[in-house]
Amino acid sequence: MADFDCSIATKCKSDCCGLVIMPTDIWERNKALAQRPLKELSILGEECVPITGDLLCIFLDSNHRCAIYNDRPDVCKEYGLNDDLPCPWIKTNGHLRSPAKQRQMQRKINHHVDGQLETIRKRCHR
Repeated sequence: MADFDCSIATKCKSDCCGLVIMPTDIWERNKALAQRPLKELSILGEECVPITGDLLCIFLDSNHRCAIYNDRPDVCKEYGLNDDLPCPWIKTNGHLRSPAKQRQMQRKINHHVDGQLETIRKRCHR
């Protein structure tokens, strides 16, 4: 599978790199590479969600790059490569989206993320 060309990360500030549900073994192997303080670790069976105060991925560095790129979760590897996980800034063909389309897609993604956060909260507070 080809990698998504995320050459504009400094422009979008890596909005896509929010909280990531990841296999617990990826967390355990890489937790020493955390780039921001861990507020809470939610365990969901064989997966976990490292939660930070700013709700960004714990492995996102100050240059908007992944500190565990070679060992990142599958969801991160698949991001931007299909319509199920679209980048709001760049189309799957590599062309930039219009500003109006960027805003529309970002609203859709934010709505989806809000739903995921609610699911995580419910799982964690059973």
